[in-house]
Amino acid sequence: MSLDQQDPTATAPSSPDLGSSHAQSPALQLIYDTAPIGLAFLSPDCRYVHINQHLTEICGISVANHIGQRVRDTVPALADAVENIVASIMKTGEPVIGVEVTGQRPDEMGERTWVTYWHPLRGADGRISGVNVAAEEITQRKRAEEELRRREEHIQVILGELAHRTKNLLVVVMALAKQTARNATDVKNYQAVFTQRLQGLAHSHDLLLRGHWQGASFADVVAMQMQPFREENDERIRATGPAIMLQPDAVQNLGLVLHELATNASKHGALSVPEGQVSIEWSASAAGERIAVQWQESGGPPVQPPQRRGFGQELIERIVPQVLKGTGALTFAPNGVSWSFEFPAAK
Repeated sequence: MSLDQQDPTATAPSSPDLGSSHAQSPALQLIYDTAPIGLAFLSPDCRYVHINQHLTEICGISVANHIGQRVRDTVPALADAVENIVASIMKTGEPVIGVEVTGQRPDEMGERTWVTYWHPLRGADGRISGVNVAAEEITQRKRAEEELRRREEHIQVILGELAHRTKNLLVVVMALAKQTARNATDVKNYQAVFTQRLQGLAHSHDLLLRGHWQGASFADVVAMQMQPFREENDERIRATGPAIMLQPDAVQNLGLVLHELATNASKHGALSVPEGQVSIEWSASAAGERIAVQWQESGGPPVQPPQRRGFGQELIERIVPQVLKGTGALTFAPNGVSWSFEFPAAK
């Protein structure tokens, strides 16, 4: 019969008596007071007979307010688990080792975690009179493990993203190599043009690396791609537009387009003569959902439309609009090459 079922006129139940002598032992009391872990002694009906300060950290209730109280009254969230453990020990006589419990004090935000050990205490007659509990707080270890898990997951995401982008980059490089070879006049010409295009691609990737592959600003993309074509104090290239962040795919593909346009301008267009100018303007729609860019050359030699469709034109008119889901127009007007393009800010 449990304590609350006994005849009130009967002698005091054995568990509290045992608990009293248990608590009065100087050696035991010293252990309770100085142990770096939580300690408690529970009666068979899950009342606290004894408990030290460390274990009260689970719920924040004082030692005095634990004594004589049921676990269900002090930490109701753990009551079912504790009662099941104590019942198992009372039935089998076997200890229960390594059970993790969590708790959150009213004055604290985060949960704390303990690993607990439960051992039966037997009297002189061999009968189990209660359960000794030891609890070691492992909150910091659990938090460190969780942080390590999050970091490992983040690393896996990064590795997956790196593999994806590496494959995409190889596809782009292979396309550059193939298209450059198709239009090259000889091996020397192929090497020169292919190297220049790889450098243009590398400039875009430098920006993406700086931004941890989150993207780059439109102004930085333009500045990076135009840098090889600028001379000291050169004002022939004018770039204006608001602060706009581009997605990684836009950084890569717009970078390739700007490189092709600038290369053509330096060989045949506005940048091939001192008086020529290039204007690059970009803007965003009122809702910020679409981005527009305009390339305009002026002051250069009269423009002659190309006799054959090269890689640059294929890139500008077909490949990039398809990748970025945009629309544009490349015009070879006599007074200068122009290119307009509009695409969604996010695919």
